[in-house]
Amino acid sequence: MPAPDPVLPSCLQPRRVILFSGHMIDAPGRAEPRFPPALAPAAAAHIAA
Repeated sequence: MPAPDPVLPSCLQPRRVILFSGHMIDAPGRAEPRFPPALAPAAAAHIAA
């Protein structure tokens, strides 16, 4: 991250942002599987790694 700009007040300095997005686990009875519950443990392991 770059050093703070001494000219800008601290309220205008850039901040760190973390964004995560993804799919919810499929609802029971979903016609076309997108994220079946059986894949949740593998997804959690990849996120934790």
